Amino acid sequence: MKLDVNTPTVEDFFKDCYEIPAFQREYVWGKNEVQRLLDDLYDSLYDENGSVVETEYFIGSIVAYLDNDSFQLIDGQQRTTTLLIILCAIRDLLEKLHVKTDVVSAMIKTVSSDKNGEEIYRYRLKPLYEDASQAIAEISDSKIPSDWETNKKITKSARNMFFAHSTVTEFLVDKFNDDSKKIKAFFATFTKKTRLVKIVTPTISEALRIFETINDRGVGLDSMDLLKNRLFIHVKNKDDYKKLTSMWKEMTGIIVDKAKEKPLRFLRYFILSQYEFARNKQNKPLTEDDLYDWLASKEVDLEINTKPLDFAKKLLDYAEKYETLIRMPTTQLKWIAKHSSRARQHFIICLSIYNYPDVIKKTILDKLESVFFAYIISQEPTKALDLCFSNLAPKLYLLGKNPNVSEVSKLLSTSLDIEITKLLPRVSNALELLSLRRKTTCRIVLSKIAAYADNGVSQNYNDIDYYWNKDIEIEHIVPNKHTKTSLAYFDNDIALYEKTKNLLGNLILLEKSINSSAKQDDFLDKKDVYSNSKMFMTRQLGKNQAIGTNDLFTKMSKNFTDFPNEETKEWNQLAIKARQLNLRDLAIAAWKLDV
Repeated sequence: MKLDVNTPTVEDFFKDCYEIPAFQREYVWGKNEVQRLLDDLYDSLYDENGSVVETEYFIGSIVAYLDNDSFQLIDGQQRTTTLLIILCAIRDLLEKLHVKTDVVSAMIKTVSSDKNGEEIYRYRLKPLYEDASQAIAEISDSKIPSDWETNKKITKSARNMFFAHSTVTEFLVDKFNDDSKKIKAFFATFTKKTRLVKIVTPTISEALRIFETINDRGVGLDSMDLLKNRLFIHVKNKDDYKKLTSMWKEMTGIIVDKAKEKPLRFLRYFILSQYEFARNKQNKPLTEDDLYDWLASKEVDLEINTKPLDFAKKLLDYAEKYETLIRMPTTQLKWIAKHSSRARQHFIICLSIYNYPDVIKKTILDKLESVFFAYIISQEPTKALDLCFSNLAPKLYLLGKNPNVSEVSKLLSTSLDIEITKLLPRVSNALELLSLRRKTTCRIVLSKIAAYADNGVSQNYNDIDYYWNKDIEIEHIVPNKHTKTSLAYFDNDIALYEKTKNLLGNLILLEKSINSSAKQDDFLDKKDVYSNSKMFMTRQLGKNQAIGTNDLFTKMSKNFTDFPNEETKEWNQLAIKARQLNLRDLAIAAWKLDV
């Protein structure tokens, strides 16, 4: 590989013209990055008395290749864009002070003439990605929109550029006030004593390889950026560059803007969902930090080197699937989200079975929901599921070309079923002790049992949204505030009453409109109110819903114990504990945990 390496000053650097290819990431520097560069530059070139020192300031390296008469920037676009913005801010401030700026302007854009002698202006820097070209042109021409801070149509990249210009202007005013001589002196010092390493390669592929080498440890970049770079290395022609640029932009837009997700998390789950050999040196599932090294080592197996567009197309396809999982979650995924809104590792399985027939997919998703509940109720860290899911997902993915119930059942029995069986004793114990100290978990358990009962009698209230809304409340059966009658059921032991009233066995879901009429009545006084609920579980507590011998209502009612004891008519500690055990059994049945 033939390289042209030199160390131009900023003055020499901007004698050439540069373009930023459309596949590059946008300008992302904010106030902190720009301010840090300005402070470092000033501290390196000036002493504590404000006098120029002898040393030069090195600002880093850029990697480019020459395409016609412009250098295409592959690495260093953030610094290069900021350097140009500094020049524009100096020019604008000097012009405001009525100082001639021809020398500065020549570093911002160049002028030549066409065959008719007409002047042609050309910008020293031209980003080719969306809307950035216009923003740089406006900065270069001193035409920054006055409403850039509030105009919602301005892109994030353009806004960052305008904000960088504002930051540089504030810096210059702070350091030099309106002293044009000091500003001109700073311009001369900045452009003549600040250097870059400029690495120029003959081709884009070689430039991308140099970029990858410089960023081998991912300094300032992540595996997603480096993967993009590796894909572009293997693209063969300009048409394919455009296709890859378009696909990559669409894919990241889906993940970041629509799914509101971290691209690296998506990339990790995509890999773990399909590749059984996706393991690090410790033979554990790949972490986000492991991703790029693994992808680089497996690029032949994954055909990244021979079919980069196909790999990018697959990423785009699965980004759409991932976004759909978030935007249109199944009932099972909604339940899992209620357990833990931040949980995502189950998407490893979801991606692997996305194209399965609905019947088989439902079986797997039901099992996913069950294992998540087992982990949450027993307070086992769900991080442990990473290993389980990343072992199972590739097997399911391979089976996806011809999935069948028998093979899927075998895989589930040797993975998720084992996890559930292992935790079942702890699940049972946790349900026996569950109280409003874990309010969200209580709500989930009551909602799941209510949905299980309603679905069992074909009332079709089986979606979590029905039970998880402001119109459905958790009701204390023995009143939250004790009455003389209810306290007597606890032998007038206030401490015992307070401890027992918040147990799961004393809780029921009730519509808000009905609950308002129940008030703080004792159980026997509000049984009839419960009978007015649309939820079978709540109606059953008010009155046994059996209406025959073999109908759905009668069958379901047999799952619920009648409370309180018909002889004593007391809703006391014994009744509450007995109902707690009944709800425990119903929860285990609803989540099909007794495998």
